[in-house]
Amino acid sequence: MKRLEERVTTKGLDLFGLLLVGGESKRFGSEKRLAKFHSIPQEEYLRQLLLSFCDRVFISCRSNQQINSAYDSIVDKFSDKGPLNGVLSAFRSYPDVAWLVVAVDLPFINKRLLNFLISNRNPSATATCFYDTQGKLPEPLISIWETSAYSKLTTYYNGGGRSPREFLIHHNAHLLKVPNPSDLLGFNTMEDFEILKRNQQND
Repeated sequence: MKRLEERVTTKGLDLFGLLLVGGESKRFGSEKRLAKFHSIPQEEYLRQLLLSFCDRVFISCRSNQQINSAYDSIVDKFSDKGPLNGVLSAFRSYPDVAWLVVAVDLPFINKRLLNFLISNRNPSATATCFYDTQGKLPEPLISIWETSAYSKLTTYYNGGGRSPREFLIHHNAHLLKVPNPSDLLGFNTMEDFEILKRNQQND
């Protein structure tokens, strides 16, 4: 497995992909990244999707997860749980690129949605993201984080902040209305997963 334990400076590469798979998935009962919504594991489905848009794609994971050795990965570098750990760890490894961040438990992410997000990206903002499914708050689990976010995230984290959504609310995020809100639906439990899969089959 490729582990990135040192700070690496990479200039000239515009956008790296970060697939967040480090959640413990206690409510789901097994690792969400291995759930097969599209006949292949979510991890592989979303990794291939991100490779269509990004210079490189990394799996954001815990140190005790067994990630495919063919995949690039970035191990969480902080003790706290949650997606902010993954984003900060990615910036610590590659501080000079922007990151397209996607959570592994969003099965309806597709090329059309990612193309819309990237086409409407605002590099002058701290981040570009969609409003959530309620249309009220930023959705951090599919978002583009610019290089300018790194120092602000570090300050926020050192001050005790742990919520990426709270960070985006207060730090000049460029917010977009998602064309199809159902694309942002995710799963936390096996029941959620089965409901989403049935709905997909009925469409």
